[in-house]
Amino acid sequence: MLATLDGSCRTPIAGHTDLDGAGGLTLTGYVISEDGARLHKVQAKRFGERSGGPWPRGW
Repeated sequence: MLATLDGSCRTPIAGHTDLDGAGGLTLTGYVISEDGARLHKVQAKRFGERSGGPWPRGW
């Protein structure tokens, strides 16, 4: 996520992943303005079993 957003260790970007135990995955991403006044939140969900390989990029 940092590479896609051209972030670094000084960029206010965060990500959190939850696994539900049944093969579902939820990724929540946050981007905060430098002054902390604005917060952008995006969430992506993937359900079902993995098909043997890694999760594809851009799912």
